[in-house]
Amino acid sequence: MNSITGYCYSWGNSFSCGGIFDTNLVKALSVEGTVCECAIPMFRKWTLPVWKKRIGPISPPRAGGVNIVSHEGLHDILDTIRVDCYIVHNYFTEFDFQKLKLINPLYRLGSEKIYFKIFSASKRVVFLSSRERRLATERYPEFAEKFLCKPPGHNESSGYFDGIRDANIVEMPGTFDWLPKKLSYWLNVGYGLPGDGKLVRGDSVDAFISVIYESFLSGFKLKLVEMAKHGKSIISFCDLREELVNIGFEDLPYILVGNRSELEEAITHFRQQGDLSQESRRSCYLRGNAISWTSMAKAVLGV
Repeated sequence: MNSITGYCYSWGNSFSCGGIFDTNLVKALSVEGTVCECAIPMFRKWTLPVWKKRIGPISPPRAGGVNIVSHEGLHDILDTIRVDCYIVHNYFTEFDFQKLKLINPLYRLGSEKIYFKIFSASKRVVFLSSRERRLATERYPEFAEKFLCKPPGHNESSGYFDGIRDANIVEMPGTFDWLPKKLSYWLNVGYGLPGDGKLVRGDSVDAFISVIYESFLSGFKLKLVEMAKHGKSIISFCDLREELVNIGFEDLPYILVGNRSELEEAITHFRQQGDLSQESRRSCYLRGNAISWTSMAKAVLGV
């Protein structure tokens, strides 16, 4: 079996998107080999880009093993170890907050040099976002053969629900663990839903209408796979059509909105349209189940 060393953030919160990703990836990698997980503490650098951190001590890799790094913020690891696969959670060179363009330089400035280092020094690079892989390939065609895109796997604990779903309930899954999410939340839904209806902050099996409140494009929205798997009608404040096509759900009910007035119109539209048929919901569930953490692990290992 493979000897695998996985370097990731010491998130401190397993419910953050990064924590959820790394926990599931390590679990899947453990099926493929013996995994040594190295959680690395981070320290603020007060520099640009704002996501750049100073990292703590690094355990030496095991001889002859496969070295995997999860998250662009750990790029300084490249100075000391050989990296077989680097997982890019966010390609911040193309970070795009459509409603607050002044935020973009905080994440973009100084990032290009970091990603060039990641791309040139790593044997393989896995992007979670189809959009970001495309943009990185356009910018760095010389590294295109290294690049692949693999979305995060679905939540294996969420089973199929065949009950009647309520049009008056609107779910809004997601976390508020960094500045762009907090800003998006207060800009778009912080004061509740426009019009009537019940807003559930989190997943709801009783809802078939889902809202993605983020107004920025960066990385892959983990909740998108779950929404697609359960055949939800999706309203989003950022354009995720490319990601839906990549995961095989281009036929899912989807509306892109830009403000609260359009959000209200989209909710009304989906209420009038009604839920998907049981046949369509079952088809979505089967397709969603095929988006697995096992596939992610195999892509990371290059098998």
